[in-house]
Amino acid sequence: MIQFNIIEIYLGTIESLEQDVSGRKRYSVNVNFWIRTVPILITFLFLFANIFITDTVISYLISFISIFAGLFFALIFIVADKFNNRRYSLKFQESNKADEENSLYIKRYRIFSKQFVVQISYMIIVSVVLVVLLIALSMVVAAAVEMQNNIKMVSIIDSLSGLFTKNQYEFESIFFIRIFINTTIYYLLFQYIILLFLIINNLYKMMTEDIKM
Repeated sequence: MIQFNIIEIYLGTIESLEQDVSGRKRYSVNVNFWIRTVPILITFLFLFANIFITDTVISYLISFISIFAGLFFALIFIVADKFNNRRYSLKFQESNKADEENSLYIKRYRIFSKQFVVQISYMIIVSVVLVVLLIALSMVVAAAVEMQNNIKMVSIIDSLSGLFTKNQYEFESIFFIRIFINTTIYYLLFQYIILLFLIINNLYKMMTEDIKM
């Protein structure tokens, strides 16, 4: 059940990003490029440049992501509450504007609120996954350092007995696990940052229209 909900939220996020605040589907090509292609390209660029996440960077990223995750939780309730307040606002009930204009605005705001909640929900899921992966990566890095030190301490006799080969195999396994986790983190992190800018852009458009009303 949880798996299907996560997939549903992801697909809903992509669909919402393809639409404008009026619900019209307009940005399919751009979304596929920025949300799927660009993170992959940047990830491989970092890996080919042999840039890996260190313990210091892990600490900063966990703090950064945790702060934004908390803000996202608060934004979900703020946007939902603001929509309800806007719908029942005396400003609209007593407005001299045509009912049709008010109705269209409320409809656009409802679409925006739905899109925003779906996008923020996905961002929260990505935040949790990133924190878990970063903690796992920290443990893998520590294990790799310890394993490397053990390999250096192997004596000639141990090498002849095959212990060195065993330690080397374990070290290589940890190294590949580290590459896999780094790759996943890079992809999700760059997608996370791009989504953040897209959400801010949509929020700016809707808030600007809200101020004009």
